[in-house]
Amino acid sequence: MTRQQRRAREKADQDTLRRSGLPLQRDMTLLFAQTRVLLRILKNTASPARAAEAARHNLETLERSIRYHTDPAPLECRKGCSFCCHNMVAATAPEIFLLARHLKALRPADFQAALARIQAVDAAGRDLPPLQRYRDHIGCGLLVDGLCSAYEARPTPCRTMVSASVAACEASWRGEPARIPVPQSFGHLKSSYSFSLIAALRGAGLDTGIYELNHALRIALETDDAEARWLAGEDVFAGVQRDMASGAVQPQTELFLSVLAAGAAGEPLPANPWIG
Repeated sequence: MTRQQRRAREKADQDTLRRSGLPLQRDMTLLFAQTRVLLRILKNTASPARAAEAARHNLETLERSIRYHTDPAPLECRKGCSFCCHNMVAATAPEIFLLARHLKALRPADFQAALARIQAVDAAGRDLPPLQRYRDHIGCGLLVDGLCSAYEARPTPCRTMVSASVAACEASWRGEPARIPVPQSFGHLKSSYSFSLIAALRGAGLDTGIYELNHALRIALETDDAEARWLAGEDVFAGVQRDMASGAVQPQTELFLSVLAAGAAGEPLPANPWIG
């Protein structure tokens, strides 16, 4: 393939992503294209907000996928329904910095109120296991009167945590055994976009940790130049509980992330990569 042909193919891929995002089926060409853009954003050292910008780009494309590829009809999620907002949420550092920038743009009084809520929730739930936090009904620090106060900047798990049965959500909330039906399409999209961002972070030589939201967000808000220090390699989230999935990575997942990072950087792919 000539350079001109590669450029034409890349433009077509980006046009597809801008129109409809990633599909539900794993499309390696589009995954490479999405990861490549994220990698470029993260490597743009002229931008001090490049971590947050990468998160914003990934989330905006995710929203296009949700609108284009999922059917909202079976969902019973409604404004003011916040049962799921009491689950432990874990997010990548770029998503945390995007939230921090969103909150720092508020009026000073509103920012201080938001920080106080996050501090209180962090203090109440930090040492509790996720299931106990849920049983104790400790809500997210961003939750205000049943609504997300940072809805536009919420991370990937919050955008893909949906339910086809509010009755099941309420039963679980009451402590009853309940299986909450989540359409598979949202799980597929969560995986695709999470992998793209993590692979781009890996390609840029940045931290790929997935952190408990309230504690990490509190640090991002209370620490001077937290994003810049993180971009410089400082472990600003040391001590924050990590999501179990970001610990010991399964060999297939590890190989898949390596494939994504290599493909986005235009490097040779690992031999016999697992991409199924």
